[in-house]
Order: sequence, then C-alpha cells, then structure tokens
Amino acid sequence: MKVGEHKNAVITALVVYLVYQVLFFMFTQTLEDEGIVPLFGFGIGPGLEKHLHNLVNFILWPVLGSIVFAVIFPRLVAPLYLKFKTFRKNYKSVYLVWEPNSLNIREVLVRGILLLLLTIGLSATLMDAGILRPRYFLAYDMLGNPVNEISEVPLKYNMDVFFGAIFLLCPVAVGLWSCAWAFEDASIVYYSFSNKQGEGFFEIEPLHFRFNALVGGYAGLSALFYYLGAIYVYLFLPGRSQELFFLGIAGFMATFTMIPAYLIYLWMGSKHLRKGLRQSEGLTEEEFNKTLTS
Repeated sequence: MKVGEHKNAVITALVVYLVYQVLFFMFTQTLEDEGIVPLFGFGIGPGLEKHLHNLVNFILWPVLGSIVFAVIFPRLVAPLYLKFKTFRKNYKSVYLVWEPNSLNIREVLVRGILLLLLTIGLSATLMDAGILRPRYFLAYDMLGNPVNEISEVPLKYNMDVFFGAIFLLCPVAVGLWSCAWAFEDASIVYYSFSNKQGEGFFEIEPLHFRFNALVGGYAGLSALFYYLGAIYVYLFLPGRSQELFFLGIAGFMATFTMIPAYLIYLWMGSKHLRKGLRQSEGLTEEEFNKTLTS
C-alpha cells in the first residue's frame, strides 16, 4: 500500500498519536516515583526506579518494540506459516489483483480492538502459567505492606499489574497481528483440486481467514475469561466497582501505541509475500454461476 496516497489519513493518525502520547506522558508524571519495580531486574538486580519503569514500560518499549515486531514478523513468521499451510495438504497459493485500503477508520478500529484482545489474552495466559508474575509490576514498597489494599484483589486484576502487563506484551501482539494484516493486504489465497469427492471438487480460501480465526479465537476467549474473573472479584468488593470500569476502558490506551508501527508496516508493504506466486484474476459470481446446473 502506498502510504503517500493517503496523506490526510496519515497526518490524522500521527496527530491522534501525538495527542495521546502527550496526555499519557503527563499522566505518568502524576504517578508516584517511590519504590523499585522488579520487572527490569530480571530476578538478578532490584530493577528500575518507578519513574524510569514508567518511562520504559509505558512509552519507550511499547512504541519501539511494536515497530520492530511489525517489521520482523511479516518477514520471518508469516512466510513460515505460508509454507506450512500450503505444504500440509499440498495446497497451491496465488495472489489476487486487489489493493485494500487499510487506513480507513473501520479497518483500523477493528484491528485495534483485536490487538487489545490479544494483548489481554497473552498477559492473562502468561500470568496463569506462572511465566509472567504479577508482582513484577508492583513496587517493592507496595509488596512489603501486608495491609495494602492490593491484598483484597488477586494481583492479576490489580490496575498496576494490568497496565504493566499489556504495555509489555503489546509489541508481541502487534507482531502476531501484523502477520494477519500481511496475509490479507497481500490478498493471498490457497486452493486445492481433488477428485476424491467427485470430479470438479475444489477448495479455495483466503490465507488470512484461518490465521485470523486461530489468533482471534484465542484472543477473544482468553480476554473474555479475564474480564469475567475481574467482574466476579470487583463486584464483591464494596466501593471498588469504579476500578472495574477503568479496567474495562484502560486497555484501549495501549492500542494507540501501535499507530507508528502500523504506519511503518503499511509503508513497507506486504507484497514480499507474493514473491514466487502467480497472479490470479479471481472468479466472479457470473463466471461461477455458469458452472451451476439445475
């Protein structure tokens, strides 16, 4: 996709991102700077002071990490999936003559929501598996206070933990979804003809359908279970229901960090996936109707 042909959309996206980043930076400045957050200690040292942790985990890492993952994944992971998918049942792949507009507001919103769901799903799964410990995102002074209010809520539903985890994992989610974007934007389809079920039987499907269903299904279910657990916990805590509301909307803040990565992804394009594939004009409804019998 030629980003230069959509200057107004690009400028709007950058303005939205800059406004968000300024407001979010001002928000992080209001947070307390006391304490050491264990996350960047990696179990060896004490980690970063809280104000440095806020800068790295909420601003630098999600933006720069998302850009790197959005560039690498479509060029490393996506081709591997393409080869695996076509090899598994001896499918053949082609690409269609189609240039999508991936900067229209509806497409961006849908991709942003799916990114949010996958980010929440990854954080919930890794915390449940014990790989990502909620205590990594809490300052030592909070952890050392046994009467602190965080003791009322399982740590995976604590706001500090929620923010820390989704901003940490957002680049990974961007990388995975960038593969789906690349398959769709490159308009690759796979097909197979077989006579096992009668002459003329064939199978054809856009490549991104199965990938989207796999990643999106996991994202939707895991995020749903996370929020159901949060609802169950917070509804039984008097005076804490407002935190459930903020937990529900706060995650959308992380999706704004994908804007620079998304624009760079579109600028670099996904046509590298078409290398070695033949072009197809596609099958129109009129042409398909000619194959039908009464």
